Amino acid sequence: MRTLSRPRTRALRLSAAGLFVLAPLALSALGASCTNTTVYDRPDPLQCGEGNGCGIAVCQCKDQSFMIDSACEKGKCVDVGALCDKRCADFGGVTATVSTKGDTFALPSCEVLDDRMFINGCKEGLELFATSCVSGSSCSSESQAFWQCIEGSAVLSCKTGALHATGCKIPPPLALCTGAATK
Repeated sequence: MRTLSRPRTRALRLSAAGLFVLAPLALSALGASCTNTTVYDRPDPLQCGEGNGCGIAVCQCKDQSFMIDSACEKGKCVDVGALCDKRCADFGGVTATVSTKGDTFALPSCEVLDDRMFINGCKEGLELFATSCVSGSSCSSESQAFWQCIEGSAVLSCKTGALHATGCKIPPPLALCTGAATK
């Protein structure tokens, strides 16, 4: 084993001591360069809080993918058509849209979709687009086929603050589950 000579050891001690002095200065300079930074309490700065009352939009894009998002941005309800135009812009444009009346989402099995979203890197889960999700009491055959694909085999990811789903070949008309729901 090689030992350090005294002068080299002393130089290392001085440079180590210098790091302890310079590190806080470097961090404060870094912090000073981050002025005008806003810290949000939600993962997406456009996302609205609980009980916003705005609908949930499902947008079918021309590339056969789907974007699912809240129709609430910055505390205000937005037009679903305009929202879907923005969400599907990178996917060839919009072919169909459907939305709910409020921010409560009816779905045959909320937990399955929520778990799949977390597994696929959507850290917000269903909160990304819904205030609450309840097991739907009335789902048409079209909506059942759509949600079975989304929950079971679609490739899910989060893009532009919305859920992006690919791999489901669902022809229009799109349909969502409706009716009174039980938790």
